[in-house]
Amino acid sequence: MRIFVTLAAALALLNGEADAAPEGTLVRVRALNYTDKHLVAFAFVDPDAGSGVSGPYVEPYSSSPSLCCYELPRQWRAGINVHLVHDWWTGLLDKRAHETALHELPAYPRGRPADLWAVFHADGSVEVVLSDAEPDDPQWPGKVKGWPAPSRDHQLKQWQLEHDRQSRAVARLQRRMNGLPPPRTARAVGRAAPAQARGTEGLHRTGRPPVQGSPPERRRRTPAAGPGALGMAGAPQAMTPPASLHPHTTRQNFQKVNRR
Repeated sequence: MRIFVTLAAALALLNGEADAAPEGTLVRVRALNYTDKHLVAFAFVDPDAGSGVSGPYVEPYSSSPSLCCYELPRQWRAGINVHLVHDWWTGLLDKRAHETALHELPAYPRGRPADLWAVFHADGSVEVVLSDAEPDDPQWPGKVKGWPAPSRDHQLKQWQLEHDRQSRAVARLQRRMNGLPPPRTARAVGRAAPAQARGTEGLHRTGRPPVQGSPPERRRRTPAAGPGALGMAGAPQAMTPPASLHPHTTRQNFQKVNRR
């Protein structure tokens, strides 16, 4: 019996939560900018609940990514309104151009909620579109067909701005290069070579290794011939005793002394 009571209470609680849940559908939000101005931000706000969703910066002649989400009633009825707030860039951070307008949503396409689009036209008008199709689709209900594309005047203006920016960068680089010493040419390096060679001669005389160039030839010393040159390179390996030696000194004795 207690189990049945618990189940009944749980079912009643679930039914109460289902009744209290809002009957709405979450849809995506996007923006189209057909103007040559920079859209800083935009937002869709529910005038009754005060909640909504905001979008990021949108460049001229471009679109925003798909954002989540704005809640729409599941069934369309007349009088469903939405606040669209947007902000154009004026060039100053402390001077913002916020604009707010109340738009009534059109009937749902195919009878169900669709994506919510904020469309900014070149003539200054703002349009709110409900559509699951994109601007290049034949089913797109907006008054301008196709994605935003920059005009020729806008492209020329952007090219001129880029040209001016590159020219300023080149001018700054030239000013920096004018402050540097002139580069050394090959002729200047050739004239400096003899002086460097003369400067290294003193190092060669002192016995230190040279910094540049080939090492000087070493002078070979030839050993003097004589009795003191025994055992040196180039000295005779054996000596013949002269005839004027002491009569008791024989050749064999002299060879014994020489071997010692």
